[in-house]
Order: sequence, then C-alpha cells, then structure tokens
Amino acid sequence: MKINPILKKEWLVENQKYIQQSKADFKLILKLIELISSNDWEMFYPESSNLLHCKQTIECINKVNFNNQSTVSAVYIVKNERDTLLKSLESLNGLADEIIIVDTGSTDGTLEMLATLSKNDDSISLYSFEWCDDFSKARNFANSKANGDWIISFDADEKITDFESLKLLLTYLKIFDDYPKTVFNLNIVRDEITYKTGKIIQNLPCFSYKGRVHETYFSVVGDIHYANINIDIISQNRTTSEKVEYYNRLLLLTIKDEPLNLRWLYLYLRDNFDSIKYTQMKELSHNYFFSNSSNRNKENFKENYYNVRVILLHMYKALQNGEISDFEKYQQMISDVAYNQTDYIFLKFTLKLLRIQERISNDLEEMLIDCCEIETDDSIFSVSYLNSVLATYLLLDGNPQKSKEMFRKLFGDNSDFPCFLTSSMKEFLLGNK
Repeated sequence: MKINPILKKEWLVENQKYIQQSKADFKLILKLIELISSNDWEMFYPESSNLLHCKQTIECINKVNFNNQSTVSAVYIVKNERDTLLKSLESLNGLADEIIIVDTGSTDGTLEMLATLSKNDDSISLYSFEWCDDFSKARNFANSKANGDWIISFDADEKITDFESLKLLLTYLKIFDDYPKTVFNLNIVRDEITYKTGKIIQNLPCFSYKGRVHETYFSVVGDIHYANINIDIISQNRTTSEKVEYYNRLLLLTIKDEPLNLRWLYLYLRDNFDSIKYTQMKELSHNYFFSNSSNRNKENFKENYYNVRVILLHMYKALQNGEISDFEKYQQMISDVAYNQTDYIFLKFTLKLLRIQERISNDLEEMLIDCCEIETDDSIFSVSYLNSVLATYLLLDGNPQKSKEMFRKLFGDNSDFPCFLTSSMKEFLLGNK
C-alpha cells in the first residue's frame, strides 16, 4: 500500500475543489473514512503533505466509482446449523456477490435446506468437506472456492448489522492498493461483550488460516497488519462444556503442530486460566521466553505480543499462589515493553496493595499483642485515642463494620474527638450517622 486510505476529513474538505466526485459521493467518502482506523497503517504509512503525495491521493479518490462496487464473497463453514444459518444469510441483505457454504458433516437437515436454497439462489454455492479436527483446513478449503475481490468469513450464528456500508467501504479501499498483509477486524457483539476479530481479507493467494482452533490469518508476504472497521456482527454465546473440552484438545494438538508459535500456548493458558495450576503453567511455558534456554537474563528475553501476554498470565497466577519472587522476575522481564499497558499497571499495583495489606495485618497483630500487655492507666492521652488507631487498622485490614461501630461510639462520646482519618475515610465511616 503506497497511500494510507484513512484520510483526514479536514484535508478532504480543504481539497474538495480538486476532487471529481458528486456531492453525494463526496459526503459518502467522508462517512466511510470514519468507519476505519488502523494503528498499524499509521506506523507504516506516516502522513505526508508533499505535493506528489497529495496529487496521488486525489487521483485515487477520483477513481472511486460506487456504481462499480467491489465484489464480496461471504464464506461459511457449518455443521448442524439449520436453525441459525438462515438469519445470518438474511443479514447479508442480498448484497453478497457470492455465498460459499462448506458443510462439514451435518445430520440435522442443514444440507437439505441449503440444497433447496442454492437451487433458488445462484449466488449460493454449497460444498462438503470431510472433518479432520482442523478449522483452518476447512476455512482454507472454503476460501479457495471464493471468487470475489474480498472474502468475509462468517460463523452460522453471526448477523452483520450494515453490510451495505461495508461493501461501499471495501470499494473505496480497493482503489488505493492491494492489501497482502492486512486483515480487517469487525466488532463482534456477544451478549454484553464486544471484541474485535479478523474477518476480512482481500482475495489474494498469500493468505491462509493457521491453527486447528481459534484459527487466524497469516500471510506469506510478512507479518499481519490490522485495520479496524467499526461495523458490528451480532453473535451468540454457544459455549458448552463439551465444546470447551474439544477446543482444548485441538489447542494442544496445535501446540504440537507449531511448537515455536506462542499464540497457541497463550490461547490455551487463557482459556484454562481458572483451572490450570501454576506449576503446570510454568512447565508448559518453560522454554518459550528466551532465545537461549540456558541464558535466562532479561537481555535474552524474546519480546513479542504473545510472549508478553503469557508472562502477564504468569504474573497473575504467581500473585494468586504467593510466589512474589516469581512475580518480580516476570515483572522485570517485561517492564520496558509493558509499562503502559492496562494489564501490567493493574498487576503492578495489585502487588503494592497486597504488600500494604500484609504490613497492616502484621501491624494490627503487633498492636493487639501490645495492648494485651498494658499494665497501667497512667496515660497522658485518653484510651479513646488508642481505640481510634485500633479502629483505623481494623478498617484497613478489611473489617469496616467493626471499625464503623467503634468510630461512631468514639465520636458519639466526644464530638471534638481528634482522629487521623482522611476526610474520605471519615465520610465513609460517619456519613450516615
């Protein structure tokens, strides 16, 4: 890609006099560029304001013809989806130029339903694929049957919310260049959870799926860049215990298939995080973090996206198991690359909180022992002062109700009673007095 197609609206408006598009199509372009963003593209194709660049950009915009749209192949692999697939197909709104459906062994009447649909709709092509415990092989087979300029992969339960705008955006993007290293993410809305996942590629031979499960695109041209398209796909949470168990088996097989690709280990640890033991996690990850397993210094750490994420999982598990020295070792390994990530900051300050809580618990225990040894009432300050410190420690040690009772009694006995609480703590304890 020579020119970043994500243009600034201000620049477009400023150069509108040079853009040979109708007012309607110009407004449409302004709307479409708001649908797409990409940190990768910003990194690899920095903004340029030189005259040649501006001329090339305007030439591309002038070539956009929404009356001659890019063709899109909607591609499915399905099994026993008779009751869900129709709604997904309806969401395409008749705008997919072809629909490729690969059945992997349905027994519920899905095949018969699809055979009837394909007879009445020339855009639907139906194929069969013998299941071999590998989602990537099935998806690659399905993609090989696609003839459109673009391929969008669907699951049978997924409904796209605005296929029309998506098709117009892809028409706009195709004018600028080919995208042999870009995968386009869509928003997956599943119940109350929304996340992005790679759904769209240009139909080029360089792309293929990898992974028996949780499959993802790779390109023989180089590392994948991602662009986000702000269009939603509505999905369903259809997770079952049987599916989780099956996916785990496939993930372990994928780890054996590709032992050097940390993505699969990360997904396995993520999916089984609550049940896997810390010792198991360390055993599985033992040789992944360093380029030389005999040299485990920070300088020898293999920095990449999934390595960092696996270490973040290890840090959390180390905290759960009280392995603070392990936590600090992992923290040191990724501090330079993860210092501004939400997960890293969360874990860093969780450790600080745990240390504060440990110190408070130790101090409270020491205080209670000291109080038990008091032998005289010959004190300068009222015993209420001592009780106020005890009540504060109880609050900080996780006993707010007992602390609140003590403080209310203390302040009830003497409204001018001095204390060393912050204003927010005082409001919390006495606000409903």
